[in-house]
Amino acid sequence: MPRSGLIALADGMRAYFEAQRIPAVVTPVGWKYRSFVINQGPGGGSRVCLIPGRIDPSSGTPPKVIEAGTFKQPMFGDAGSNGGYANPRRLIEWDRTVSLCVWGVDTTQLDNDEAQYAALEDLVEATYQALHNAVDPVTGINVGLADVVLQDAVFTLPPVELAFGRELVGYFQHKGPLFDVADRIVTPKGAIVRQPAT
Repeated sequence: MPRSGLIALADGMRAYFEAQRIPAVVTPVGWKYRSFVINQGPGGGSRVCLIPGRIDPSSGTPPKVIEAGTFKQPMFGDAGSNGGYANPRRLIEWDRTVSLCVWGVDTTQLDNDEAQYAALEDLVEATYQALHNAVDPVTGINVGLADVVLQDAVFTLPPVELAFGRELVGYFQHKGPLFDVADRIVTPKGAIVRQPAT
């Protein structure tokens, strides 16, 4: 069964953070994890959340999804010619819009604005490295890189429960196909038909 490209991307970023010993948590994909209080563990609360859709991260309002991306009709044809795809099961090309919420915190200097900003910038850099280098640990396929189209970013005031640290929300599109039902595959084989002697 095909895996969700976005979940595979989050898994790949999580694996990259672990391999590089980046002191932050990549949360599960979803709308609720941005406001979770995570004070223990790596980074003392620093986290990266991938949220489906373009959220409105304004302080004081719940995240509001305003777009989910674009569905495109795939073009069929020979691979490499006219942008076509060789796999006729590609039903839809979905350019998913994703909100990438990066919240960095320096727990040693909670009242120092420069220290909080520096922690955020360090985590943003590591996050985009992970986004670029993400490999799905289940399939071994690179799910970042060419599948990601970067967009704009905004600084936010963290929600009340995240009153220390700083947050940046970046947006990107994650490209991937949705497939049609699998048909039975018939592989023709050559056979020699011998005519009876007459």
